[in-house]
Amino acid sequence: IMKIGFLQKREDGRFELQDENGNYITYFTSGEPIEIFVEGYGWITGRVEHSDDYGGYYFYNSEGRHRSLYNGIKARCN
Repeated sequence: IMKIGFLQKREDGRFELQDENGNYITYFTSGEPIEIFVEGYGWITGRVEHSDDYGGYYFYNSEGRHRSLYNGIKARCN
């Protein structure tokens, strides 16, 4: 079952997925698969990685569409 929600940064710097009411669904560490929703593109598949170049955890995509993660990004995972 696909889990859909919004990213929220935790105190330990990792990101968790929360539902629309702010309830915890799951959290991500380096290497875990994730899809993020990008306006104008739709769902983009990638994984969570960590690098100081991105200020911590970021979205890695094989097509080079890497981006820093931040609170409120719409995301989904299995």
